[in-house]
Amino acid sequence: KMEIVEQYNIPYQLFDGEIPILGVEVPFKSLNVVIQSLRSHGLLFNKSTITTPSIRNSRNNPTTHRTVLVQDSVKIKEDLPQELLHIINDDADIEVIETTIPLSFENYSVDEAIAKLVPEISNITTKYSKVGHIAHMNLRNHCWPYKYIIGAVILEKNPVIRTVVNKVDKITDQFRVLPMELIAGEYDMTVQLNESGCTFTFDFEKVFWNSRLENEHMRLISLCKPGDVVCDMFAGVGPFAVPLARKGITVFANDLNKYCYEAMNTNAANNLSARKMNFFHSYNMDGREFPSVVINELTKNVGEEQVYTPITQIFMNLPKTAYEFLDCFIGLFPRGYPLPTVHCYCFANAPDEDTDRVALEQVESILGVKIEPEILYKVRRTSASTVEYCVSFVLPDVCYRSQPT
Repeated sequence: KMEIVEQYNIPYQLFDGEIPILGVEVPFKSLNVVIQSLRSHGLLFNKSTITTPSIRNSRNNPTTHRTVLVQDSVKIKEDLPQELLHIINDDADIEVIETTIPLSFENYSVDEAIAKLVPEISNITTKYSKVGHIAHMNLRNHCWPYKYIIGAVILEKNPVIRTVVNKVDKITDQFRVLPMELIAGEYDMTVQLNESGCTFTFDFEKVFWNSRLENEHMRLISLCKPGDVVCDMFAGVGPFAVPLARKGITVFANDLNKYCYEAMNTNAANNLSARKMNFFHSYNMDGREFPSVVINELTKNVGEEQVYTPITQIFMNLPKTAYEFLDCFIGLFPRGYPLPTVHCYCFANAPDEDTDRVALEQVESILGVKIEPEILYKVRRTSASTVEYCVSFVLPDVCYRSQPT
């Protein structure tokens, strides 16, 4: 359980002030032409973090004029567009004035607010992954002394965020659980979020979840059709298994992490009707042993013969080590069994042009044979030299059992 720390209190008064800008005092009859001129040059005041309207009542002539505000990049009258200067000079009722807009913390973006609080450092990371109500950050080392400031600003600027955490180390846990610390907000790791038409609930501190993989989850789910039988070896909290069962696809889902297993069952119960629950089968065991268990579950004795309902798709979503489990398929399947398609995730670390080769070599090194991938899909780049892949291929004949001698 992560440590609860004393959190940073933002000095809101530091942000109070004014921004000097130019305004054009315009009589009603000339209002549209002045607005159009400024807008066509991108100079009509429009700052996403300041909610002040670009047109306000004139202080001096409220019944006959309006003040049109100019972008703060224009500092003096002479920097206005020439066409607008001609309009101003030709109409004595139009006047360029200096005015101000009040500022507060609400008028600053996240990056601007952090820059004001920590002016001595640049390149501060403000990106995060949103996991339900949690903002998960991966701050670079030079940002660590300011992590509580960064967390506090992220929290204040995002109403849906209640908890901000920071990754503190590489993932070394066998269950892919992120080592992290609380840097702002409340300590509440129980997440509820929506993906693939399902609602998922889990303890983010005890399981693996990456919201950036939503499109990849949907891509793989879309490859499966009714009649498929899916073996999901490292199922997590069910981002593949639960939507698949909801589509009426038989899925055998396993995770060694008991917290994932429990969350997956909860998510299945919360999203599947009683009829669709018949398509969902969950296990909590070693992934290496799991495929043989599923094969046995799908084998029936009919007289003196064994009849197989074949596995058609195998998901191996454990990018760091999934390929090391491929040897569990060697000699596993009885002769005549239609060999399934495997979707094996892995990381390929190499110069850009070599990552395809490295991904394939990882798979081939364990199976001991060359493979022809149906799909060699680049999921995402995780660093300058590392790409996550999904290698999809039909298992080779080496996965059949040897003929009896």
